[in-house]
Amino acid sequence: MKAGIVGLAALMLAGCGSRTVDYTPAPIGDEPARAAMVEVLQGLPGKRAPDQTYVTPDYFGYASGPLYAKPVGEETAASRPGVSRNLQVLVYFNQVAKVDLYKARQGRCKLVVRSGEGRALYRAVTATEQACQRFSDAVAHFKR
Repeated sequence: MKAGIVGLAALMLAGCGSRTVDYTPAPIGDEPARAAMVEVLQGLPGKRAPDQTYVTPDYFGYASGPLYAKPVGEETAASRPGVSRNLQVLVYFNQVAKVDLYKARQGRCKLVVRSGEGRALYRAVTATEQACQRFSDAVAHFKR
């Protein structure tokens, strides 16, 4: 009886997780690749976007905090409530081995950019699976 309850609980929890999406990156141009990456780096609609986003041929990333806020006047920076420290994330394309995509709840998609050792370099959640796929295409494009 106890084993049956444990087995049922395991099955229920397994259904709550994400499912892996099998996807092979497709060819994409420079501008569409850059736009796809910026879209994901800006985050989900309704969430606070980073102060700056970077997409270059060598790396991508974002930065937030007082140091990176856009200036209001000559000597003052725009203050944002809740952002008290500087945060900067940079991922170099030569470190990237693969991008894992996962189907999540409510039609959202999770992506994890991994290094050759399997370490997560960047994680994001997108509103659609198509946005995840375009991000994967863009990473493959700049990695070449």
